[in-house]
Amino acid sequence: MAAKRVPHADSGGKKEMGYDDVLLHLGEFGRYQKRIYFLLCLPTISCAFHKLASVFLQAKVNHRCLLPYEFANATYPLPPERINMTLPWDSATKSWSSCSRLDTNFTEEYFNAGVPANRTVPCQNWVYDPTKYVSSAVTE
Repeated sequence: MAAKRVPHADSGGKKEMGYDDVLLHLGEFGRYQKRIYFLLCLPTISCAFHKLASVFLQAKVNHRCLLPYEFANATYPLPPERINMTLPWDSATKSWSSCSRLDTNFTEEYFNAGVPANRTVPCQNWVYDPTKYVSSAVTE
């Protein structure tokens, strides 16, 4: 596609000047354009930092697996004997696991036996502790 011709201002519109001719006359991407481009990028960079900061600064909310026999509006604390029978011990964090649960049928007979299962499965849903934060980006 040919460059669009524009009338030259000095000759009263008789001589036409192409886009490439204008660039040659004005100069190409030089020091001034680089400076303007850099100044225009500064707000974008600060905006990116602002948006990305929430990933690292969000509150960490205590949570545990929602057990199969619990309803979606279950409360966070579990009785100590139920914790031992439903959640595996995570030796790396030295606490009860919040990302997996013991794989069992969770009947009254299971809880009365007092012997926890050995196999674990990943959590499908979680229950969050509302004592510190009622709502956060993590819980929503």
